[in-house]
Amino acid sequence: MRQLSENRRIFIASIINYVSFGINILVAIFYTPFLLNTLGDVNYGIRSFATSFVMYSSLIGTGISAAYLRFANIKRNEFGEDGVRDVDGVFFKIFFILGIANFVLGIILFFFFYFQVIPLAGYSDEQIFVISCVVFLSFITVGIKMPASVLILILNFKRKFIYRNLRYLLSSVFEYLFSFVCLLLGLTIFKSQVIMLSTISLLSEIVFSIVTFIYLFIILKHRVNIKRKVVEKTLWKDVIRFSILSLLIVAVMSLNDSTDRIILGFISPTAVTFYSLAIVFNAYIKTAVDSVSVLYIPRLTEEATSNNKENLQHTFDFVSKVCTIILSFIVFGFICCGKEFIVLWLGKSREEIYYYSIPLLVGMVFLYPQHFSIHVQRAYGKQKFAAIALSITFILNVLISVALVWAFKNVANPALGCIIGTLFTYVCETILLSLYNKKTIDIKQNEIWKSIFVNLFIGFTISIIVIRTSEAIISGISPVFTMLLKGFVYVCVFALSQMLINKKELRLFFKRKKKA
Repeated sequence: MRQLSENRRIFIASIINYVSFGINILVAIFYTPFLLNTLGDVNYGIRSFATSFVMYSSLIGTGISAAYLRFANIKRNEFGEDGVRDVDGVFFKIFFILGIANFVLGIILFFFFYFQVIPLAGYSDEQIFVISCVVFLSFITVGIKMPASVLILILNFKRKFIYRNLRYLLSSVFEYLFSFVCLLLGLTIFKSQVIMLSTISLLSEIVFSIVTFIYLFIILKHRVNIKRKVVEKTLWKDVIRFSILSLLIVAVMSLNDSTDRIILGFISPTAVTFYSLAIVFNAYIKTAVDSVSVLYIPRLTEEATSNNKENLQHTFDFVSKVCTIILSFIVFGFICCGKEFIVLWLGKSREEIYYYSIPLLVGMVFLYPQHFSIHVQRAYGKQKFAAIALSITFILNVLISVALVWAFKNVANPALGCIIGTLFTYVCETILLSLYNKKTIDIKQNEIWKSIFVNLFIGFTISIIVIRTSEAIISGISPVFTMLLKGFVYVCVFALSQMLINKKELRLFFKRKKKA
């Protein structure tokens, strides 16, 4: 059977990735309101609160995973395929230990919550039991996912992009459809729909982990050296040492919102629901931009390791400009017709979420290019500053959020405190990373900041004009028609403005995408 070229595999995998993103958008539009209305604000908040605890454990695996490609390439150059198989064996051992640790931690936390060793004031006995079970099931799921993630790392190294992306797509579809049907039928486990959803997640992970195991070891006939043959004993220390900084960076970039949910969970499950819905749009726009920027990470890494600073600066500026255009388009599109969308999506009673989401979305336009620069810092082996800077801002976020949540507890929505704390970290991280990139990494910042402010001005101007015009001309019309009309006008005017102002970058972007 004829093998597909790597470019062809990347193209097909990209299509699958865009389909997955589209499904996630549909889930946000249709499934999330259904889930929210089925569970209710309290149970939805309990679920978000309980599942947030496992995020800390998941990030350990994510930080160590960042080291796999580096060491697999190094050992293949030194020892050939035997070196890669030895690296696979080491990572299987590391992640197996992490998996067992998650099993044990899940059991411990179950008893700690159930017997109130960790107090949950304000929750009923029934709700405490649900939280205990969901925390336990979440840690068991991650315990299985840990060793299974090594399978995905190996497939990524072997350039099996199609299967990897298809696996994520099918597992998402399976979990959402199964959950939807069970909720529609009113099925429960221990009289709880929340526990049922966590059980479905666990079953999905088990099924697709088994399928991936069969594909890798039976169909592809991959082999792993569990016992060390050619790789030196110090590999364990090297992996852990390299992973620590990556873990810190990944952790603080991912934990801001989950930590905020835990802080709010001790105050009010309704506040957790509000905050989760307000910040969900950040995750979606980040996914949309990541699908573009990730294509250029190998090129940036190659240019950094070969010390080709001129090409690196050009590539970094180009990717930052394209990402800024995409971010500005989505963010100000949301500002333009997001109020109608929120009302249609979540109901008039949750319209306030629109206003709470805007500062975080605008902050992402500033922050994203600097977070993307961490890939360059990692290639240079200079990620220590980013790890320290992001850790400090994370601690400040927690302190500010806790203080403001308690301050707003009786006078405003407590979620506002967490939003202000998160926005503060966005500002600090943007400034610190920008200065470090300019002074130490020698990545000039002029073009990046120029692109940010130009596109912010374009998006802001167009959105304000469309909003004001619609208020004067089409006020009183149905929210659906208003949203569609405003969105259509915004997209047309924004696209025209970009073709006039950023036509060089857009032409180069589509030309490169076509070649890929």
